Amino acid sequence: MQDNLNVQFYQSKSNRTECYVRDFSGRIVWSETGTSKVGMNQFSVPMSSLQTGLYVVEFRSNGTALYQGIINKQ
Repeated sequence: MQDNLNVQFYQSKSNRTECYVRDFSGRIVWSETGTSKVGMNQFSVPMSSLQTGLYVVEFRSNGTALYQGIINKQ
């Protein structure tokens, strides 16, 4: 089992970035906000702190939102 889910992204300029993990009911179970640097950046989601189940990772930066479903198996 992997302890962390690494969300990697590239930014062409420094921006405020937000990463959320929501459970299937939409409740935020993990979040991190910061300012990205130019180039590659990363958020590390501690999967071992989440129960087994379905989740949605939401990434927001510069007015754009991206979503990805994930399954946490413990």
